[in-house]
Amino acid sequence: MEKFNLERALAGEPVCTRDGRDVTQLVKFDIDSDYQIWGVINQFMYGWDLDGKNSNLKDTPTDLFMKPKENAIWVNVYKSVKGFLFLGHQFDTEEEAIDDAKGESIFVKRLRITDKPDTI
Repeated sequence: MEKFNLERALAGEPVCTRDGRDVTQLVKFDIDSDYQIWGVINQFMYGWDLDGKNSNLKDTPTDLFMKPKENAIWVNVYKSVKGFLFLGHQFDTEEEAIDDAKGESIFVKRLRITDKPDTI
């Protein structure tokens, strides 16, 4: 996962914890404290330092990271005259895949394929 970036997070980019939970309502307070960043995870408040660390002793499941962006493509599945299935071209949007399959009698289905990253 991508290292926490305070400026981007405060500008509204999605943030998550090391264990993959979404963090909402992220706010930076100008206070004399180790934990100047506060946010909500599953309706509970948590605090972090300016680097997104929940503890200065070790890595924790609640340390902050920039939320991974999910990449997705669309692919049409077709059936050959001999009964074999094969994939068509890949498309960035479902609309492009739909347009490409229009009028194709051998069209079977459309797949959305993602590369959702694993958490660390």
